[in-house]
Amino acid sequence: MTDYTVYLNGEFLPESEAHLSIWDRGFTLGDGVFDNARTFGHRLFHLDDHLARLYRSLRYVYIDPGLTPAQLGDIAERVLSSSINRVDRGDDVNLAFRISRGTAAAGPTCLVTCRPIDFGRFARHYSAGVDLVTPTVRAISRDIMDPRVKTQSRIVNVLAELQADAARPGAWPLLCTSRGIITDSSRASFLMVQNGCVMTPKGGRVLAGVTAAVTTQLAESLGYRVEERDLTPYDALLADEALLASTSLVVLPVRSINGSLIGSHEVPGPATGRLIEAWKRLTGVDFVSQALSFADRIV
Repeated sequence: MTDYTVYLNGEFLPESEAHLSIWDRGFTLGDGVFDNARTFGHRLFHLDDHLARLYRSLRYVYIDPGLTPAQLGDIAERVLSSSINRVDRGDDVNLAFRISRGTAAAGPTCLVTCRPIDFGRFARHYSAGVDLVTPTVRAISRDIMDPRVKTQSRIVNVLAELQADAARPGAWPLLCTSRGIITDSSRASFLMVQNGCVMTPKGGRVLAGVTAAVTTQLAESLGYRVEERDLTPYDALLADEALLASTSLVVLPVRSINGSLIGSHEVPGPATGRLIEAWKRLTGVDFVSQALSFADRIV
């Protein structure tokens, strides 16, 4: 397996040589935050937006990594440049930032890793569409913790994914609050289209998705109205189209929710298809063909 370069607490080293304390609070308590960026054509996309979100999360949880966003951005570029020559020209990577409170003796832990994107997890869904299931586990309410914080503790997401797959093999979760308001799909933002309007969950209720924000901007440029609303599974089932957006997969069509096919059953639907093409033009990368080309790779 390729030994990509990582950054860990001031050092650049092969990932096989990177080690954390067993007492690191990121491991013992999930006490940390993270963010991910990806490349298109080996160039990082919207890195500043991902770093801005990371530092908002850090401020919320009272962790000072001892690095400015600019310094962490320079580290990211160095990790990328040290690893990208081991990646196929047609391939792309995820860059992950993980910062925990560390240990009492050493202080915060700062880790930056670089790995090829796991296209095998979702490549087939560009043509088949994703099946979503609403699990019994609920999204963490904003009266407990602000959902705009990207915390390292993801047990809710893990349980939601396991429940969705158990209910319908291969399905992804569609998380809702205890009041039945849609938040996201565990690893991706949820959007729906109805009567020429692209709708997203209200910003204060969900993580501020970098990819989702670009997607809504592209939607407006294509002539669609964009609205933030409190959406429920009932609303989603009546949508003309539904789609997911995240850093790795970019835009992915949704086929069904709880076994009910969405809209005209066309995958991708016309709006989703136009958004995918707009993303290809924006990035200069046919990420659908790319994902299919590398779907069989073991990451």
